[in-house]
Amino acid sequence: MIGSTNERLLRGIRKVVPAGRFLDAGCGKGDMLFLARRFYDCVGLDPSSNALHYLEGTGFDLIHGTLEAADLEENSFDVVLLESVIEHVASPSALLRKAHYVLRPGGIVVVATPKLSGPSHYLHGRAWNGFRHGYHTFLFTAKTLRRQLEQAGFGLLPHPRRNRILDDILILSGRKR
Repeated sequence: MIGSTNERLLRGIRKVVPAGRFLDAGCGKGDMLFLARRFYDCVGLDPSSNALHYLEGTGFDLIHGTLEAADLEENSFDVVLLESVIEHVASPSALLRKAHYVLRPGGIVVVATPKLSGPSHYLHGRAWNGFRHGYHTFLFTAKTLRRQLEQAGFGLLPHPRRNRILDDILILSGRKR
């Protein structure tokens, strides 16, 4: 496995959607945006004004806020990345429905989140950082995240995906039908 975690994730995304508009919803300081800009027209969205301030002057279109509240056009993106986002929101189903709304037909959503029942969860039990009150509002196994994606109208994709037995991070993706 060559490259950083983000480089490997981006390679998986490009196998499905090689170019187009890319929304990093929860972009933070833009690590994925900097990688993806070689292949995509990138937009960064984040509720943190500090993170977006860091990205000023980089040439990215930036939106302050959450995906659920953002005023985005229907069918306007080819890729929506939700990396370390879905576990923090009040309604995962509302988040995924909005991702579905902004994606063009055939577009994909990629969701990366801490994995409930992963090795760290088993090792630390109730002390696992995934259970920090007020930090993560929802936690997912592959089965529960798959169900959320399907209920939001996505067809599950085999890649990009990460759900090995020794992984603490779960990555699932779905295509807008």
